[in-house]
Amino acid sequence: MKLKKFYLIAALMAAPAASFATDYFVTPNGGSDTKDGSSWEKALPFNTFAENFSNYQDGDVFYFQEGTYVVSEPLKVIGKGYTIIGGFAKGLTGTTNDTPTPSATPTIFSGDINGDGVASVGDAEYLLSFTVADEHDVIDDMKVVLQGLEFTCAFSNTKGNNGWTDRGALHIAGCGSANVKDCRFYGNVANSGTSGQLGGMAFSGHSSNVVFEDCEFTGNWATSRGAAIKISSGKVGRGSTVLNRCLVADNEVKEGTGSAIIIQHGMAFYIINSTITGNKAGQTTGAIYSNGYSESDYSRNLYIVNSTIAGNEGGSQVEMAANANIYVANSIVVSDGATDAFSFKGATHEALSGGMNILGSDVNGVFTLQAATDNAEAGNNYEKIFGDNVRGANGVIEPLADEGKYTASALTAAVEGWGIEADLTVDQTGAKRADGSTPGAYAKTVSSGIQGVEAVDEAGDDAYYTLQGVKLGARPTATGIYIHNGKKVIIR
Repeated sequence: MKLKKFYLIAALMAAPAASFATDYFVTPNGGSDTKDGSSWEKALPFNTFAENFSNYQDGDVFYFQEGTYVVSEPLKVIGKGYTIIGGFAKGLTGTTNDTPTPSATPTIFSGDINGDGVASVGDAEYLLSFTVADEHDVIDDMKVVLQGLEFTCAFSNTKGNNGWTDRGALHIAGCGSANVKDCRFYGNVANSGTSGQLGGMAFSGHSSNVVFEDCEFTGNWATSRGAAIKISSGKVGRGSTVLNRCLVADNEVKEGTGSAIIIQHGMAFYIINSTITGNKAGQTTGAIYSNGYSESDYSRNLYIVNSTIAGNEGGSQVEMAANANIYVANSIVVSDGATDAFSFKGATHEALSGGMNILGSDVNGVFTLQAATDNAEAGNNYEKIFGDNVRGANGVIEPLADEGKYTASALTAAVEGWGIEADLTVDQTGAKRADGSTPGAYAKTVSSGIQGVEAVDEAGDDAYYTLQGVKLGARPTATGIYIHNGKKVIIR
């Protein structure tokens, strides 16, 4: 198997802002002093920030106080990237900017210009756009960082046929590196009343490398083509998107493809440690829809690892055009009893399991399965795997089973060459995955009841066993509780 590895430039994302960057503090009405943005007391009013949005310097950093900020004119900048961090509580002084807990004091960007409380005619078509001068441009050193923000009430009633066009609550085009963390996208709508309208009303990405971490996409609606997320590209060899520890739920399309996500063009889309559930389609389509591999332009690889895709209505869970490239490991992908989990519109190019999955039985004869660890038995459906369990407040669905085939070393080996730049040792909730835990976004294991555990910093060379009695044959690489030489030990 020959796969091009897509590095997601994690080093660039972690790099500090340029030395010439300026920090600004923003509140709804500005500070009590000179309002130059240099501190919380001198905070910029949001209107001043909005009026000058395109004029700030590349790399500038903006700290936002909690509150609702109505975007009366969509915020757009061309060829530059900013850092915007929200969720700072009222009452802060000076230049205090320790990263807050976003959900406690949210910063909400709202397109609700007409003030009716929902996305409707007259509201902003997009809220925040980082873009380039031409759809075929890509600026490798353009960097965007967003954290602790909520995006709601964006509304589009234009049909639009260009995937590059500004639309959706967040629009990023031609960007070499974007990291979106702890953000929520909800209640955004694309409704032109005509067929074929583009969706992506939570996020539309074009020819960009974007990583979403700990984000939620819920309750977005579109006439067609991806109610929440739409990915496209205008430049061959560009475009990689990651969802890591994310929830995509309760989005809906009236018709067309992809009730939650549509991948039209691009190199790779990664779904890691994430749950996609409760999305609905008015006609038969998958919750995720992706075009197929093309040697001449876009590989359009779809990777699903440590994730749960189940409980989506109106069609299959994953639908792919002919010549699909799809790779799945340690995940649960099942539909109801009447619908296939996967729908391939023609022969696949490569459909490969990395093992440790629970999949709908329809993958037999299509996927290259791993006989020792994959479960694609007849009858694998939502009821069999989850029973009456539904998505909990933590954003995950708990399976009925309480053990699986997962080991950290096996998963690492299985996905080698898949180009994954994410922590695969934790689940969607951030909990450590123990060897023998269940597949999917939620890692569940049997409670052992073992007490009086001895902690050691290093272990010997003899065999180790999981608490389920599975012999590992070598010292485990993952932290956790194991049996070694008849003793209970913790590997750190």
